Amino acid sequence: MIFVSARFIEGAACGAFFPAAYSRLALYTKRARYMGEFSFLINAGLASGVAVTGYLVHTNIKSGIILFSILTFLTIIFAVYHFIVPSRTIGKIELQKKVSKKEYSKSHIFTSKDTRGIWIISFILAGSSGVLVSLYPEYGIDTLSKTELGISISLLYVSTMISSLLASYMDTGYAKLIKRGIMIATVGIVVTIYSSTLGFFIIGTGSGLMLVGLPIAIASMKVEKGIAMGVYNTCIYAGLALMPLMAGALAKSVEIKTIFLMTAILFGLTIFLSKD
Repeated sequence: MIFVSARFIEGAACGAFFPAAYSRLALYTKRARYMGEFSFLINAGLASGVAVTGYLVHTNIKSGIILFSILTFLTIIFAVYHFIVPSRTIGKIELQKKVSKKEYSKSHIFTSKDTRGIWIISFILAGSSGVLVSLYPEYGIDTLSKTELGISISLLYVSTMISSLLASYMDTGYAKLIKRGIMIATVGIVVTIYSSTLGFFIIGTGSGLMLVGLPIAIASMKVEKGIAMGVYNTCIYAGLALMPLMAGALAKSVEIKTIFLMTAILFGLTIFLSKD
């Protein structure tokens, strides 16, 4: 119960952090660059955290939890300092945020055709990755060692890091980033059927482009940024939770290879939801 409670609190904290972080970054003029760097750091943290904890677990099984607690405590100190001593930049951003709340209708977030497309794309993007990560250990049980499987999945995060950082410096509109990301990731899902390392690398490359393009798309729309970014992150986590669950239930009667193909088709169809 302690473990489950701790995970719930951790998830609630992440759910509160991401919309606030994205909505703040959306108010900068260099938001594309900052969102790309933000995505890079998220995935760098995921990759390094898993790697470091995997190493520390040989010394003490609780080492990862202790490290997490220490890092979280340091983050609290940093956050409290900036709350007490706000910079001029932060004060200006908060002023802009208050103005934007008065300008835009909240209902537009749900009724707009463009935003509905983003919510669906976000859901399927996260869900597709979740399906592959959850089912691939069983799919590759006879062909991949645990080390090879770990390397393959880690490439998903590494390539996402690289492509999201590169995308932040590209002079490309968010629509093109999203479309290219969908096409690349769709190809990657199909490739995973035959090659885990190459497939996951390609998926990560496409995902990195989308993880920059989607927040920029939201930031460019005339919607209240805080609520919009909250809905965006809700769709991401909903996809991660629900699609692997549905795929797992489907795996009882359908081959995993077929599920991967179905996932690729579903993902590929989202290109028609992307704004031109």
